[in-house]
Amino acid sequence: MKNILLKLICVFTISLGLNTSTKAQLVYIPDSAFRVYLNQNFGACMVGDSIDSSCPGVLNAKIINISGKGISDLSGIEVFVNDSVLNCKSNFLSQIPTLPNSIQILDISNNQITNLVTLPNSLKWLDCDYNQLSNLPSLPNTLSFFTCNNNQIISIPQLPNSLITLECKFNLLSSLPNLPNSLEVLLCAFNSITSLPSLPNTLISLGFESNLITTIPSLPSSLYEIGFGVNPVSIIPPLPAGLRYLSFFNTLVSTIPTLPDSLVRLYCPNNQITSIPTLPSTVTSLYCNNNQLTSLPELPNNLFTMDCSNNQITSIPKISSHLHILDFSNNPVGCFPDMQTVTFLTFSGTLINCIPPYYQFGASTPPISTFPKCDVFNSNGCDVFWNIAGKIYQELDSNCLIGNNESKLINQKLNLYKNGILSQQTYSYDSGEFDFNTFSFDLYTTELDVSGLPFNVHCPSLGFYNDSITAIDSMKFDRDFGLICNGIDLAATSIITNNLRPASVEEIKIQTGDYSQYFGANCASGISGIVSITITGPCNYHSPGACALTPNSVNGNVLTYNVSNFDALNFYSSFNFNIIIDTSAAIGSLVCIQVSIASNTNELNYYNNLLSQCFTVVGSFDPNDKTAFPNSTLDISGDRWLTYLIRFQNTGTAFAEHIFITDTLSTSLDWSTFSLLSYSHQPLTQVYNDGLVKFSFP
Repeated sequence: MKNILLKLICVFTISLGLNTSTKAQLVYIPDSAFRVYLNQNFGACMVGDSIDSSCPGVLNAKIINISGKGISDLSGIEVFVNDSVLNCKSNFLSQIPTLPNSIQILDISNNQITNLVTLPNSLKWLDCDYNQLSNLPSLPNTLSFFTCNNNQIISIPQLPNSLITLECKFNLLSSLPNLPNSLEVLLCAFNSITSLPSLPNTLISLGFESNLITTIPSLPSSLYEIGFGVNPVSIIPPLPAGLRYLSFFNTLVSTIPTLPDSLVRLYCPNNQITSIPTLPSTVTSLYCNNNQLTSLPELPNNLFTMDCSNNQITSIPKISSHLHILDFSNNPVGCFPDMQTVTFLTFSGTLINCIPPYYQFGASTPPISTFPKCDVFNSNGCDVFWNIAGKIYQELDSNCLIGNNESKLINQKLNLYKNGILSQQTYSYDSGEFDFNTFSFDLYTTELDVSGLPFNVHCPSLGFYNDSITAIDSMKFDRDFGLICNGIDLAATSIITNNLRPASVEEIKIQTGDYSQYFGANCASGISGIVSITITGPCNYHSPGACALTPNSVNGNVLTYNVSNFDALNFYSSFNFNIIIDTSAAIGSLVCIQVSIASNTNELNYYNNLLSQCFTVVGSFDPNDKTAFPNSTLDISGDRWLTYLIRFQNTGTAFAEHIFITDTLSTSLDWSTFSLLSYSHQPLTQVYNDGLVKFSFP
């Protein structure tokens, strides 16, 4: 019996020892939300409401991400002895327990923490933004990134020599400690700091807005950007050569030092500035509103945004075509600057009472439609920024004067020759007007190009104007052209549609009929004829377009229209129709439209009576594209026509207020043959002698 009893006691003693060892490795997790996370991510290591600190999953964990989990207590985090990243932002923590020394990255932002204990001595990255901290512990010597914005901190401890970034905005600081030579970013806005320490030569970004600083120390040559608004600063020290962004506002500054050639953005509103120094060519943004300026320097070509409102400026310098946003409101400006296109324009509270005739604006305040166009004799003596201008009209009574019953003609192509060499081309716009800016004094010829059109130039009798533009006589504002019909021309000029998708119904827009209507005239009164349209490809005719004619016959996909009087129809819309794309249409297959028009009357030009255009069936697409037809290799041994279609679409969340498209024509093309065929919205079209073509849409 003794032997048996001894064996039993031995067994019991060993069993008891094992149980004692297991209990010693379990760590209680008091926070239920923390336990939920641990069960989801370390379930094999959890024993009830505790975690086994010896579990391989715990020992191997390197990253703990518990952001936004509703945790109030991090007790138990110490078991992750090999963890290097701890993210516990956006919880309900009021304190942080002792953390494993292995942690290198710690994010405790957006909590309710009032005090920090000793930080891990290997910590490199610390974010404690948006808490209730008033004091900070000693910072580890390994720290390189430290941000403590939006707290109640009254002092920053000594900074480690390894620190690269310090952000301490929105606190109660009155001073800063000495800055280490490693520091690259210092952002300390919205405090009560009265002076800055010496700035290290490594500093790249400096921001100390909304403090009590009166003097800016010497700026290091490494500085890339600086912002110091809402400080009683009166003098800006010399700016570093590599500075790109300079921002200050609500200060006592009246003079800006020389700007570095690298500067991109100058933001200096609400100061006491009396002049702006020379602007580098790199500047794209200029905000100098609410100062004491009376003039502006020459504006760089790359300028994209400018606000100079609420000053005493009397004139605006020449504006480049890159400018999109311009505000010069509340200045005694009487004339618009030399410019052509601006997307967003504000000029309220000025002396302006007319606009130059060719200006193209997007949104404007006040609306430019409420202002008349400037003529040469406008009351403010404003430059109209053109040298040669006139109107195109249909001459009905042969007196070479524009009568009230005589239509103004659009889309008429005009050529400007400089010393006999083609220099510019433009098209008459909606009021029949056109203009050229010659840019220099010389001999010029203005010619209306009516080749291939159903018109003759009746006025002037020579068919063109020769002008010598000089400093004494630089304005020719009555170069009008009166046109008369010289016969009948029925034409098909354009076939366009939206992107064709399988199973979709799309409108085919046809421009065909009396060709003179394209220009705003009527030359085919009483002329009858037939329009035939053939559709091929994976689609079928569906219905007439809006306000369009119904075909007299539909034979499969061949539409026939019997027209009794082309003069009574709309060249732009009478022959529009809808097609439905086959559900099974393959992506990449072609839908082709052929239009033919004919009459029993002799025509001036039969070559434009037949037109074909093919469109590719697409799936998802880039809404901005340019296509050419034909799109295969083209034999250029003789004259050949290429028809280009440019499509663009706004897919953003706001209206596109102003659009312009520029392209450079190939040197293989004869630029003088450029013709504008059709458009969804009328553009201002300009072609320059370097092959640049520009379409501006107000």
